[in-house]
Amino acid sequence: MLLWHPHGIGEVDAGMTAGVDHVARLLADRGVDVDTLPADDLDRELVAAHRTVMAVEAARERPAEVAAADRLSAPLAELLRTGAALHDEERLAALAVADRHRRDVLALLATYDLVLGPAALGPAPAGLHATGDPVLSRPWQVLGLPAVGIPGLRSADGLPLGLQVVGAPEREGRLLAAAAAIESVVLAHAGPAGAHGGAR
Repeated sequence: MLLWHPHGIGEVDAGMTAGVDHVARLLADRGVDVDTLPADDLDRELVAAHRTVMAVEAARERPAEVAAADRLSAPLAELLRTGAALHDEERLAALAVADRHRRDVLALLATYDLVLGPAALGPAPAGLHATGDPVLSRPWQVLGLPAVGIPGLRSADGLPLGLQVVGAPEREGRLLAAAAAIESVVLAHAGPAGAHGGAR
């Protein structure tokens, strides 16, 4: 298993990092080999590529909404206007970046069954006004890799901290089975991430 600590794409909450590390140690105690996913520029470049591809394709698929962007929510209007201003060469360049990183990640997934990391930068936000920043899903989306969310961790304040596991395409059954196994470990040792910190 590869442990993913996102790099350069947002500040991950300390409780989230502690929770992910805690689960990794629990799995290592059960005989799982745990190594760290090399970060380098992978996260930052993939998020940028995702932003470009999503904006261009959204604007291309929704020309009527582009024309009426002033009547849409600010985030959606910004996405569509950004995409409409970009050229196809920029989309192709972003896809080339994704393809290069995809080859590297698939090579790692030929040796390791999955990648484990946070699903979000921190706890779920309080209230119903927002669902949180989806930035940590974007690298895997632009790579076209299957990902499964794992619930069970909670912050020191009792708010949910989501994990995710990512695997190779066409091995979704193995990924789902691994996610279920990890979830059972998480639930068996549930507690606030801020409280257990780095404890074994």
